[in-house]
Amino acid sequence: CGGITPQNATWNMSETEPLNITRGNSGTFKNFSLEIGIKQIEVYVTENVTNGRLAFFNYDSKPEDVSLALEGAYEYMHIGPKDFNIKNASIEFYVNKSWEAKNNISKDNVSLFKYYPDIPVWKALNTTYIGSDSQYYYYRTDINSLGYFAAAKGKPIENKNLPAVYSVWDSIKSFISRNSRFIITFFIILIMALVAMVIFFLVRRIRKSDSSSDIREKWYGGGTGT
Repeated sequence: CGGITPQNATWNMSETEPLNITRGNSGTFKNFSLEIGIKQIEVYVTENVTNGRLAFFNYDSKPEDVSLALEGAYEYMHIGPKDFNIKNASIEFYVNKSWEAKNNISKDNVSLFKYYPDIPVWKALNTTYIGSDSQYYYYRTDINSLGYFAAAKGKPIENKNLPAVYSVWDSIKSFISRNSRFIITFFIILIMALVAMVIFFLVRRIRKSDSSSDIREKWYGGGTGT
């Protein structure tokens, strides 16, 4: 999970059972401990995955690696893949009913927030309420990258002041992560093509220079031809 090591906050760490996923398909990680707050995560991949796992940290307060606290967060968590990349994913998580009642929060006014350290900002993601049992409310959120998350009061419309650059930058990073092999191959081919062009023009220039020298020699050094 990217070398994340909590230092100050009280935390729990959990790791999923390994899962094999075929390229272009999805795999679902389940059976998390209650402390994690995750029911399941369905991930979509762009390459075959063998023994893929997800690693989790969940915290009772803001992790040291996060510079900006999220007001009223239910809990913080970090989710990271081990030895594979995701294309996108769907997270089903839950919060305790007592937390919503204590903070006077409607079950329909809860979102999963994602932390973007480059800005930095917490962004509310589109989150759907999907049901409940005697103790928890359950929600689903679609994401296109993993990292730090937190459940809290609020909906995406409340992020009116989010810099417009966020969506562009996040899309670029997501595209690079999903297509790293293609991008590397493209730049290798591009560099080879540029080198070939440079060699071509150098050879052409040398040949042209030699031809010009021959003409000058005949013109100036060859006399009148008599």
